[in-house]
Amino acid sequence: MNSTSNSAIYSASNFINYIHDFYGEDGIFDLGATRNMIKEACLIYLISIAQDKEKNITWGDGDSLDRERVRVLLEDVFKLKEKEN
Repeated sequence: MNSTSNSAIYSASNFINYIHDFYGEDGIFDLGATRNMIKEACLIYLISIAQDKEKNITWGDGDSLDRERVRVLLEDVFKLKEKEN
C-alpha cells in the first residue's frame, strides 16, 4: 500500500470518527448511529458525489457540510432520530 492509500484510509477513519462523535451513541446529537451505519451512509454519500454530473454536490474534505449530508442519510436510510434527553 502506498502513502496515498494510507492517507486516504486515515482520512476516512477520521471522518467516520468525527461523524460518530456527533451522531453516535452519547454523541453531541445522539442519533444512536453505529460505526457500520456511518460507514454505509458515507459510502452512499461518496457515490452520490461521484455520480453527480452537474457537480451540485462536492466533497468538502470532511467539513461540517459533509457531516450534515451524512446525517440526512443516516436519518433517511436508517430512520434514525435524535434522542431526547
